[in-house]
This record gives sequence, structure tokens and C-alpha cells, in this order.
Amino acid sequence: MRTWKVQHSKATGYVFFVLAFLTVNAGLYAQYPEIRILNNSDPVFRQHQEGVNEYYRAAARNHERPPLMVYQVRPRQNDTLLSIAARFSLPYSAIASLNRLDSPEIPLTQDYLLVPSMPGLFVPLEPETDLEFMLARRSDENAKPVQVQVAGAPVAFSFKPGEDFSSEERLAFLRALFRSPLLEFRVSSPYGFRRSPFTGAMSFHNGVDLVAPMGTNVHAARSGRVIETGYDVVYGRYVLLQHADGYETLYGHLGRIVVDLDEQVRAGTVIGEVGSTGLSTGAHLHFEIRLNGVPRDPMQLLPRASR
Repeated sequence: MRTWKVQHSKATGYVFFVLAFLTVNAGLYAQYPEIRILNNSDPVFRQHQEGVNEYYRAAARNHERPPLMVYQVRPRQNDTLLSIAARFSLPYSAIASLNRLDSPEIPLTQDYLLVPSMPGLFVPLEPETDLEFMLARRSDENAKPVQVQVAGAPVAFSFKPGEDFSSEERLAFLRALFRSPLLEFRVSSPYGFRRSPFTGAMSFHNGVDLVAPMGTNVHAARSGRVIETGYDVVYGRYVLLQHADGYETLYGHLGRIVVDLDEQVRAGTVIGEVGSTGLSTGAHLHFEIRLNGVPRDPMQLLPRASR
């Protein structure tokens, strides 16, 4: 094993947390100090907690913050992201953003979680998920460029010390940014490629079809503004809502529309009723979520209870 101190690269401006190298099966893998027991009987845990406490003391006195360090811990069967964050005296946003998690669930494939020595948000310079794109819209003069090995691959982050999720980012992370547009429904056609019920050809379905009785109330999935209402040959009677952070939701095949153009609506507001207008095979709601005009799978953005 070759052990290295934290290195600063003047050429790139990145801080490299190359704490140790292990040779495994003739391959070279970066590894951070492992915390095996989440209490003071583990010297590495104590070291981590000393770093966290040093950060909070410096922040309270407006002193220079200590250097960032990265550790790793293996999640146990009953661990959750929230319980692990609490044990480390850190907001869960710090651990979630560092490990590029976009929900509170720890993936079963996650052998280790990386744990920083201070609170803050890690924003990838190349965002991939909706949450990361939301975080990337932040501007912060105090952000620090860092590079960390995540799941065996180097990732360049903009680290924002001391920052936490905003209310909107927290809702997105907790899968509560949107609510179900129907209180009860059955999914008859999911998002993605499907065989058209009219032509039999394969085509991409930009939303989900939610079956419910004719006349069932349709609710706004999130607070926003009505930017379109009307009749479309495919969608039938429809409503398009505009939300914060580049999101839009579309509600199609409505039997009746009960909101007006430019009206501001709150999440849960009744905007119409289930119908079978347009190109439809029966009473249902066609529901779409778009981000910057690009469709997203609605069932991945709704609370788990709605799936």
C-alpha cells in the first residue's frame, strides 16, 4: 500500500483526495479511510467526528474552514441514508450529493458510501439526473473545485461548503416534488416504447395513461401556472402547467377543463375531469412531466405510494 497526503493540483485547480492506493487483481483503485464501526470505539470514526466538529466551530466563529476529507463506510442491511447521516452529524444532502444519489434509498449495489468531513453540496460538473441539474443552477462564489473517486471513477465536482438542499431540491430528492394527479388509478400504458393501440406500430409514449372513471377529478401535480388549454386531435381537451425549475406537466383526454389560461394553481387544485376526448380508447388521463421540454418518466418522479 502507498499512502499519500491530500494533493493540490495548480494546473487544474482541483483538489485531489488521493488518500491511499490499493492494488487489487493487478488493477489500481483509489480507496478512502474506512469507518468500520459508527461510534467512538473506531479511531477512524473519531477522526471523522473531530473534523466535523472542527468545521462547525470554524463556521460559528467565521474562521477559515478546515480542509475537506473523504471517508467511506459500508452500509449495513437496516441502514438508511438518513440514519447514516445522523450518526455522522451531517445533513443527508452532503452524503447524497457526494454519492450521486437522487433519492433517500441506498441502492442494493452500493457496497460503500462516501462520507465527507463537513456539510455541503457536491455538484457534478457534468450533471446527469434531474436533481443534479437543479443543483447545477446554483451560483456560489465560494464553491471549490474538487475531484473524488465515486464508484471507482473520478468525478469532478463543484463543492459548496455548508450549503444544504433548498425546499424544492429537498422535495425532488424525497420524491415529493410532484403529487399524483388522480387519487386512485390503474396504469394502462406506461412511459416508453409501446405498440400503438390504433396502428399496431411501435412508438414512444411520452407519458403514462392512468385509468379512472369518467368525471373523476384531475388535480394539479404541483403548484404552477396554466400556460395552455385547448383541444388537440391526439390529446383531446388538455391543460399544460408550467412549474419552477423548468418543469411542465400535461393533462390530456380531459372531459372538462375548469381552469383558465394564466391562472395560478396550487398543488392539488382540481383543474379538470377525466374524459375520453381526442385519440382515446376509453376514460383515462394521459399525464406527462417534462423538464426543459424533454419528457421524463412520471412514475419515477411521483411518491412511491402513487406508483
